[in-house]
Amino acid sequence: LFIWFGTARLTFLALYPHHLLLGGWLVLTVFFLTLYATARHRLLNRKIFISRKVVFHAAAPLLFGMYLLAVGLVSMAMRFFEWEFSFVITGLAASAGAIATAFLVLSDEKRRRVQNFIATHFYVNKYEYRDEWLAFSRAVQGLMSQEEIADALRIVLEDSLYVDRLFIWLSVKDDLKFRQVVPGKRTGGKGRQRQDEKLLEISPEVEDSLKQRGRLYLPEVKDALPEQLVDFMKKRGLVLLYPLLSGGQALGILGIGPELTGERFGQDDFDLLDALCTQAASAILAARMARRLAENRQILAWRRLSTFVLHDIKNASAMLKLVMENAGEHMDDPEFQQDMLEAVEDALKRMDKVRIRLRGMKDEPRPRMQELELRGTIKAVASTLMKRFPGLETEISAQERAITVNTDREMLSSILENLFLNSLEAAGGKAARVQIRISRETENSTGFVNIVITDNGPGIPEELLPDGLFEPFATMKKGGTGIGLWQVKRLVAGLEGEISAGNAAGGGARFVIRLPA
Repeated sequence: LFIWFGTARLTFLALYPHHLLLGGWLVLTVFFLTLYATARHRLLNRKIFISRKVVFHAAAPLLFGMYLLAVGLVSMAMRFFEWEFSFVITGLAASAGAIATAFLVLSDEKRRRVQNFIATHFYVNKYEYRDEWLAFSRAVQGLMSQEEIADALRIVLEDSLYVDRLFIWLSVKDDLKFRQVVPGKRTGGKGRQRQDEKLLEISPEVEDSLKQRGRLYLPEVKDALPEQLVDFMKKRGLVLLYPLLSGGQALGILGIGPELTGERFGQDDFDLLDALCTQAASAILAARMARRLAENRQILAWRRLSTFVLHDIKNASAMLKLVMENAGEHMDDPEFQQDMLEAVEDALKRMDKVRIRLRGMKDEPRPRMQELELRGTIKAVASTLMKRFPGLETEISAQERAITVNTDREMLSSILENLFLNSLEAAGGKAARVQIRISRETENSTGFVNIVITDNGPGIPEELLPDGLFEPFATMKKGGTGIGLWQVKRLVAGLEGEISAGNAAGGGARFVIRLPA
C-alpha cells in the first residue's frame, strides 16, 4: 500500500490528504496488532529471525512494488526531460520483453538454487524442522504398509531437499538385501527396471559402517567403500546413503543424489535426515510388527478352525462306519446299495477337499531342488488333472523348445494343481480353459523364467488385487476357505520365486509365477 502511495506521488507529483489519512490508520492498526501479538504470545521471550517463508512470500509483492516504483520514476522523468510518449512506451516494451525472457531462462533448477540461497542466508537453520517433522507425522498417520510409509518419506524429502534423485530400499529376509520401493528421479524414468536392478545387496562391513557413521557420503568416505558399491551409486547418480535404523537394525536405506546447487551437503541436511529417517524407521518397524501379529492371529484362528474341519472328517468317517455295519444285513437291497454309493462318494469328496486345503497348513516347505524341463512337468500335471476332471482344458506353449529350472517337482505340482482347480471352480460348471505361457525373462540362463496362467473365468474382484487374495481367508468363491492361494504364495516363496495376480485383458484371472532359472 505504501509503495502504491509512493508511485502515485511520483506519477502525479502531488500529495493527497486522504492518502495520508489512510496511511496513518494503517500504521496505527499494524502497531496495535504487533503490541497485542507480542503480549499475547510473549514474543519478547524468544529469539526472532527473518524466516525463509517470509522472504518467499514477500518476493512476488516486492517485485510488483519495484515495478510500480519504476512506473512512477518513469512518469517523473517524462515530466522532467519532456520525453515523448512513444519513446517511453518503446522503452517499457523493451523492459517487459527483457523481464519475460529472464523468467523463461530461469528453469526449475535456477529457482531451486534461489530457494536454497534464501533458505541458507535468511534463517538461523537451513530447514524449518518443525514444519518438516509435522508434515511427515501427518503423512504417516494411519498408514499400515511399509511401502506407503516409504512413499510418505519420499514426498516430504522431495519438498525439503534440493535434489532430484531419491531412492528408498527396504530390507527383505535379512539385513543385507534390500528391495527398491521408491524409484529414483523426481520426473520419473522411462521403461521398466528389471527386478535384479531394484535389489541392493551390501556387505557386513558396509552395514557396520552405516550403523557406526550414520551415513555414507561419497565425498567423505569414497576411498573406504567397496568399488562395487561406489559403481552402484554412481550408476544411479547418488552421493549419499542414509540408513533407516531402529533398534540397531537396518530396516531400509535412503539413497540421495547431489544438491542441485552444486554445493556439498551440510550439517543442517544431516540433522533433517536424522530426524525424518529415525521416525520413518520406527513407523516401518511398527508396520512390520503389526503385520506379523495379524498373520499370527490369522494362523491361530485357522488352527482353531481346523478343529471343526477335523470334526467334519470324523463325522464322515462315522457315516462310512455305519454303512459298513449295515452292509452285511442290507447288501442285497438295491435301495441300500444306491444310498451306500452316494454316502461313500459324498464322504470321499468332503475328505479329499479337506485334505487338499489342510495340506497347506504344515510347517514351512523345504524344497528339494532338481533340474526340471518346465514344459514337460507342467504338461504332466495338467494331464493328470484333466483325467480326473473332464471339464478342464489346458493349452501350453513355450518361448523355447526346452526351458529348464532348478526347483522342487512336488511343490511346483502343488502350485499348479491349486491354480488349475481354482480355474475349474471359477468356471461354474462350464468348461475351464487354461492357457499356460512359459518364457525367459532374460537372455542368459542365470535370469528368471515366467509362467503366465490365464483362464476363461469371471476374473478376480478388484478389491482383492493386487495382493489381497493371497492373504489367509481371502476368497472369491462361495464356501471357499481362502487358504489355497495363501498356500500357493508360501510354496512359491519356498522356491525363491514370486507370484502376482491380475485380470487378463480379455477377461479371466491371470497369474504370473516368476522362478529363478
